[in-house]
Amino acid sequence: MNAVTIQAIEARQKFGELLERVYYQDKVYQITRKDKPMGWLVGDAFMEKMGIIINYIIENEPVIADTLAVMLDDEIRSVIEEGRKESARESEYP
Repeated sequence: MNAVTIQAIEARQKFGELLERVYYQDKVYQITRKDKPMGWLVGDAFMEKMGIIINYIIENEPVIADTLAVMLDDEIRSVIEEGRKESARESEYP
């Protein structure tokens, strides 16, 4: 995926043009504000492909689906990280 990075103000000014590009030319834009990534502008075809990929993973690769679900859940990740830190502290003292 070759995303073009564009500032939010420019995206706002050229929204119609960008929308045409994502729909007709399959362009992908990462929108930033002061060099901080804020969001993405992608076309319907891109999202349909992502849906197909996600559904395939869920139906055919449950271990990967579970791993991705854990990785995307901030609360679960923080619990895992805290457990790792605790385990590391315990292993320091025999």
